Amino acid sequence: MAPKLPKDTDRFRQVWDGDSETDCVEICRDLQKTGIEYRTDQQPVSRSIRMRVDWKFKVYVLASDYQTARRALGLVEETESDDSVFEIAEKTDTGGDLNQEYGARSQAYLNEWDSKRATVEVGTQGPSDESSIVELSLKENLIHYRVEHLENGARKYFVDTEDEPRAREIFREITAGDPPS
Repeated sequence: MAPKLPKDTDRFRQVWDGDSETDCVEICRDLQKTGIEYRTDQQPVSRSIRMRVDWKFKVYVLASDYQTARRALGLVEETESDDSVFEIAEKTDTGGDLNQEYGARSQAYLNEWDSKRATVEVGTQGPSDESSIVELSLKENLIHYRVEHLENGARKYFVDTEDEPRAREIFREITAGDPPS
């Protein structure tokens, strides 16, 4: 789950609540796909026999993203006469730009991709390293990649030219053991 709701709750509005963790995760994924910043809150509602706890989950979004989030989650009925439903407020802060960039990258990542576009080698993983940290990190950062398996068991990773700088930084962080701050 995302980090807990910050102290300055006046910036955030509750967009969903429920008692299903699965539903909460789906709501968060939908918001993430559209690039909307969100926070979650999880509170115990009751305790029962055998240490079972019933939870209440809440999802919050920035007040400026509230209507967009409701539309993205299908919580607003859209009418033909109300064209304002389709308007998205322009954001002037850098956080908004990052959300829009992430939303665009996320949407592009879901489009069909041809592995022949991955022509730039960004790193090699030795035959003794069987972890999937590289693959997971590239996927987490919405970078398509191609793997070439060598005879000695090593793996070479190739990405598209536009993703090269970010992919190289990911490899540097993994090999140096230096995660981003």
